[in-house]
Amino acid sequence: MIDFKKNFLPFSIIFLNGFWTTPASDNEKASPLLTVAVAEFRTQGLPGELQVLGKSFPDALITKLGQTRAVRMVEREFLEQILAELKLQSSAFVDQSTAVQVGRLLGARMFVFGSVMVLAESVAVRARIVSVESAEILGEAEVKGEVNNLFGIQENFARQISAKLALQAALAEVSGLEVSKITISVYRDLETLRQLVKNLPFFGLDPGRAGKKADYLLALSLCDKLLNAYPNLALARYYRALFSLHNESFEVAERESQILQTVSPADLENLLLRGNILYAVNDRPGAAAAFREATAEFPDDPRGWYSLGRLLVAAGNKLEAIAAYIAAIERAPAIPEAETNLQTLLAGAEGPALLEQLKKQMPRLYPAARTFRAFWKNESAEIGDLAEKTMALFPDLYLGYFVQGLLEKNRRQYDKAAALLRDCLSLRPSFPEVHRELGLLLLENHRCAEGERHLTLYLRRAAFVSDYAALEQQIQRCKKRK
Repeated sequence: MIDFKKNFLPFSIIFLNGFWTTPASDNEKASPLLTVAVAEFRTQGLPGELQVLGKSFPDALITKLGQTRAVRMVEREFLEQILAELKLQSSAFVDQSTAVQVGRLLGARMFVFGSVMVLAESVAVRARIVSVESAEILGEAEVKGEVNNLFGIQENFARQISAKLALQAALAEVSGLEVSKITISVYRDLETLRQLVKNLPFFGLDPGRAGKKADYLLALSLCDKLLNAYPNLALARYYRALFSLHNESFEVAERESQILQTVSPADLENLLLRGNILYAVNDRPGAAAAFREATAEFPDDPRGWYSLGRLLVAAGNKLEAIAAYIAAIERAPAIPEAETNLQTLLAGAEGPALLEQLKKQMPRLYPAARTFRAFWKNESAEIGDLAEKTMALFPDLYLGYFVQGLLEKNRRQYDKAAALLRDCLSLRPSFPEVHRELGLLLLENHRCAEGERHLTLYLRRAAFVSDYAALEQQIQRCKKRK
């Protein structure tokens, strides 16, 4: 069994007495994380009220596996985009051969797909794990249980998949459920709330809240309904606090948050909620304390780091904010705003001065920060070995592999370049530029179909493309040669 704790040592930044320090690592050149994609599960034969299980089970699995530092989960939205490119209706149609094809485009090393069946009052969940590299089935998982114990089934299922992936880190138990049995109606209500939450920012108030009052009222009415039936259901209380916050009912949000602190004080979602409430009522020191606690208790989640970075910038602590943003970018799922805010600091007029300060005061952060500026300013040829140092110090940060891949490509070391770019893809499947560079390398090696798919993804996701016609010509030339 692989010891991921040994082979995937995390780089973490710890806030201590006002200074950012980094723990020493016995294995600074650790390999990239194990990237896993999870498809929507098949639900043939299920009645309409149970179709939700096809998405909720994979989503729960993604959440659980994402808690393990050794794993990087592919974002569901990006998976669906790639399936659209392959003319599949949804990820519920993924099979073994499709999983390999899609997994390569995603940079995934493992792909999980499965099905949900319901017979009378029993549920059966089955899944297979495919190795994208070898196209072999690496393992299967199956869990059965009663319909009114869906959360328990999800827990057992996640643990089986974790064991099949040789993950040793313990998965956290489901948070906020004081009851062991719930009806399918309650499960659907919680799923509705979870879907509504997806559209809410985790930092600051929803900018579109003025037009979402109906959604907020629906969510709050569902919370009241759930709490009337299950007064100890902390998930419902959490949702009530969250939607009250964005509905600008700050007193209600604060009251519910206080209750949650007594029910599950060490829960990450509660800490983030607490910090956001304090931020909304302009208690910046209190918000910073909550977000620092989130980064200390849950250092592998990017949201606490990003939120803390926002507050540090507002307080004028730009060096510490750079450290927090890099910590957020290194983790998953990706927070685009973290990179945008880091770019504002490093690629702007004060970027050179901030980098000089970093070099003196936080030297371990300097290679990564300088590599980011080089990418944004198109200065990759000028950074020498900094990209390689970034890979050694930040093995989970995608950009070091990308920039080093470009350098190897310029040296005509195409095999090395392709390997580095695939490592980058595995860490950040939605990064447009890596699809461009990989696509071009594949075209040069006469792998036209795969190269075209990567370039199509780049063209659809890139903010700006200046050579669209030239890329199309390269695709057509590859097809003619073949």
